Amino acid sequence: MRTRTARWLSWATACLVISAFGCGRRKPVQKPVEPPPPPVTGKSSGVRSVMDDAQGRRLWEVTAASSEQSQEKGTVVFHDARVTVYDKGKPSYRFIAPKAVALTQGKRFAISLTGGVSAKELAGLSAFTVDRMTWASDTRAFVGQGNARYTQGPLEMTGQRLSGAVPVRVINVTGDVHFTWKDDSSR
Repeated sequence: MRTRTARWLSWATACLVISAFGCGRRKPVQKPVEPPPPPVTGKSSGVRSVMDDAQGRRLWEVTAASSEQSQEKGTVVFHDARVTVYDKGKPSYRFIAPKAVALTQGKRFAISLTGGVSAKELAGLSAFTVDRMTWASDTRAFVGQGNARYTQGPLEMTGQRLSGAVPVRVINVTGDVHFTWKDDSSR
């Protein structure tokens, strides 16, 4: 019986040693490699970018607190952006948004503004706000989506979409449109 107990103890010890240390060295489990974020080719702060036409007249100007240029050629992300568009070299509209993504393809420039956009006609005639907006330099048109609110003097129009063009200075509000006329005769 003593041999049986000794064999059992040596077998149990061998099992404990093998379970504690394994049968051999294992390679460490490698974590899956995560792809790196898309490379940013440049970051800037206190940014100002402009484009002029062939006659040297200003078309647009962007100023921002900071910007990031992505690896995709011609794409820039502006933070705390102010976009001024010009008509015949004179400032016409200013759009302000927390984020703007600009895409330049040759002489064509388009910018998408998000995070709540406020805009003002610099002649002081009208102003509007929308959730997001796109402006294109080739058509000089802008289109806003979501919670559109347009004001001109005592007139206020609200709707879901807003569109217009810089040289025409006509704004269209569509999608569940409501009009409000603020009477200023009490002044």
